[in-house]
Amino acid sequence: TWASPGTATQEICCLPECYPVCQITTLINHKDNTKKSDKTLQAIQRVGQAVNLAVGRFVKVGEAIANENWDLKEEINIACIEAKQAGETIAALTDITNLNHLESDGQITIFTDKTGVIKAARLLLSSVTKVLLLADRVVIKQIITSRNKVLTFLMLLYFCLSVLFKVLFMTLSGGLLCSCVDEECS
Repeated sequence: TWASPGTATQEICCLPECYPVCQITTLINHKDNTKKSDKTLQAIQRVGQAVNLAVGRFVKVGEAIANENWDLKEEINIACIEAKQAGETIAALTDITNLNHLESDGQITIFTDKTGVIKAARLLLSSVTKVLLLADRVVIKQIITSRNKVLTFLMLLYFCLSVLFKVLFMTLSGGLLCSCVDEECS
């Protein structure tokens, strides 16, 4: 993890698979005081950048799914664009590069747009949910297609077995008839 114990980012330490969720929660829950140390600001910025990076990777996967599924392409792309915008908004709202006015106590006075971060996080949640639901529809279609292929194969197999049994029955029946005729003739 990139957060070390005892720092302002201590609560960010989570399992890798839940980083974006933990990071967004950290951004929203950070203290509302307007004076923040340089370390805290850098941690907030790293979290915003990490969220944006994770969203970017997610969007690439979503776009790949969209390109393979033309019937859902427009819906997935719209949701991906919304997710990308939300990630970029979170990164922009947590960017500290424009803050150069250090005060005498070593802290910077800022007015964080916490409402903006919350709105962006909600948009991100909504758009990611849309992409996941549409991806689920793709998976369901694939499962149904596979199921139909298996059913078709089983029907053909049944038909083949049925024909094979008929041929086998006729062969055995014909053999029995021939043996009966042979017995009567002798």
